[in-house]
Amino acid sequence: MNSKYETRGENYIAADPERFPLIRKTWELMLTQAHTPPKILDILNNEWGYRSRQMKHQGGKPLSRSTIYRIFTDTFYAGLFVYRGKTYQGKHPPMVTLAEFDKVQLLLGREGKPRPKTHEFPFTGIIKCGECGCSITAINKTKIIKATGAMKTFTYYYCTRRSLKGKTCSQKLYISGDELERQIEQEILNVSILPDFKDWALGILREEHQSEVAARNTIYESQERTISEARKQLDNLTSLRLKDLIDDTEFADRRTELQSQITELSERLRQTLNRGNDWVKLMEQGFEFAANAHKAFLNGDLQTKKELMLTLGQNYILMDRKLELSRHFWLEPFFTKMPTIQNAFESVRTKKYSSPARQKAAFAALRPLVRE
Repeated sequence: MNSKYETRGENYIAADPERFPLIRKTWELMLTQAHTPPKILDILNNEWGYRSRQMKHQGGKPLSRSTIYRIFTDTFYAGLFVYRGKTYQGKHPPMVTLAEFDKVQLLLGREGKPRPKTHEFPFTGIIKCGECGCSITAINKTKIIKATGAMKTFTYYYCTRRSLKGKTCSQKLYISGDELERQIEQEILNVSILPDFKDWALGILREEHQSEVAARNTIYESQERTISEARKQLDNLTSLRLKDLIDDTEFADRRTELQSQITELSERLRQTLNRGNDWVKLMEQGFEFAANAHKAFLNGDLQTKKELMLTLGQNYILMDRKLELSRHFWLEPFFTKMPTIQNAFESVRTKKYSSPARQKAAFAALRPLVRE
């Protein structure tokens, strides 16, 4: 009921001490799933003696059938209020929790009015339909579990079938969010490695990188000399033209050739400088993902799962409830080569050797496999 203050901004809504507990009991009866709204209305009016507040010209009457349905479908009783089409959290005391309100809406069926919700789905915007190419979207459906009476929300992904321009798509099947996550988890498992194997293999590859640094420096010095020689030839060519020892046509042709050569060599020089750093970065990125992604996916929030999915690959396609993707190129070795190497590593690691030296030699024999 509203307060009696006349000053604007000082009014508030308070619980009616006489009727608030009675209406709360009607919600409790509804939540038991044992009574219909008309039956609850009969109990409220005839057994509990409910009457509306007596006003100057109205009131003092039993609750009407339409009002009991309005109460059971009004988010105001869950502590919310609607203003200009948007729902806000009110300051008045809620009669029911949001979970209780949602459950009653399910029990009412078509007569219920589920409250507005904003859902976040981790895999929308990434997956396309394998048949028509439209985006895959998602929906939440809440059901009451008969055995326990508890509510449970299920997520389903399906083709939007939008922008088909008259064409039809037969992909009307839904895939549950749990099944989709299971398939993504399997794709991550396909490139996963053990942390111990990661540390061992990265150690070998970093040693390999140090060897490549020396070779890269040799190539870099050779490329620098070639560029320097080409620039000298360009300078000499200009000098020959100034002395009229060659004509304009020969000068232009030869200059274009040398300038093209210098540009190409400069690009190769830049690639030589970056190749080592890029290789190390991709290598470490791949091993960190392969060693930690599965655990992060199982324990991560929605945003984490989405980021892991994008890191794993691209061009995600859903067809007949089966997910396909193109793995990023730097993860392909973890799918094609690493399982065999990791199995060999585990075999050496768990085998009992007569001496540490023999085990060390067995590990050393595996090093060429990692370099490949």
